Amino acid sequence: MQGFKIYVEETSDADLTGIRFKLYDNDEAVVSNIGTLNFEYLVDPELYVGEHILSLTYYKEDMPELESTRQVFYTGNFTLPTLTLTITADVF
Repeated sequence: MQGFKIYVEETSDADLTGIRFKLYDNDEAVVSNIGTLNFEYLVDPELYVGEHILSLTYYKEDMPELESTRQVFYTGNFTLPTLTLTITADVF
C-alpha cells in the first residue's frame, strides 16, 4: 500500500475536544470520524496512480451534518507522462 502521512496543526488556542475530521480525495469522502491530528491515508495501488487533490473538513462529533468548508492542502499527480520517443540503434 502507498499513501500519505497527514499532520494537522491547530494554530490557535481552540479546544479540539469533540472535534472530528473528514478527509476528501478528489472531492470524494474517503475517511471520516478522524479524531487525531496525525494519521495515515493508505491508497490501493491501482487507485494511487493519477491526480490526488486532498482536502480536509472538521465537525463536532455530535453534529456530523454541519461541516466546515474544505481546505485543500495537497495536490499531486502520480501519472507518467505520455512520451513520443524516437529510438535508434547503431550496429558496430
